[in-house]
Amino acid sequence: MIEIFRIWLKKYFSDPQVIILGFLTFLGFIMIFTLGEMLTPVIISIIVAYLLEGMVAGLGKFKMPRMASVLVVFLLFMACLLILIIWLLPMLSRQIAQLVQDLPAMIANGQKELMLLPERYPEFISKIQIRQIIEYMTTELTKMGQYIISISLA
Repeated sequence: MIEIFRIWLKKYFSDPQVIILGFLTFLGFIMIFTLGEMLTPVIISIIVAYLLEGMVAGLGKFKMPRMASVLVVFLLFMACLLILIIWLLPMLSRQIAQLVQDLPAMIANGQKELMLLPERYPEFISKIQIRQIIEYMTTELTKMGQYIISISLA
């Protein structure tokens, strides 16, 4: 068994290019995991550029100059993006308003359900623990609300 493994290692890992590829792949995964949040816009922009390049190449097949096809595709992309934003913004504002209206009822319902836990499972949780959880959640929601208001005003 060890001999089979040794032969496999010699066959695939004796080539320096395979080792370099494996090292670069490992390094790439490490970079994505550690810098994922910062690299997200870069990765998205690469994907969008790749997709739009197909449209530019398609216009190039119709004997259109590259600069003109890039301009047409860019203007078309920006127009679609603007239409999408104009269409989604009212929906988003309505949903946020609905959330703000329903949030107190949701919180009250959650508190009521939490208070039922000691009755259902008295051996696992007590009313004192539930009150502590509710107090903690209330302070955290207050902090989060203040933070959101400060961001929206800024």
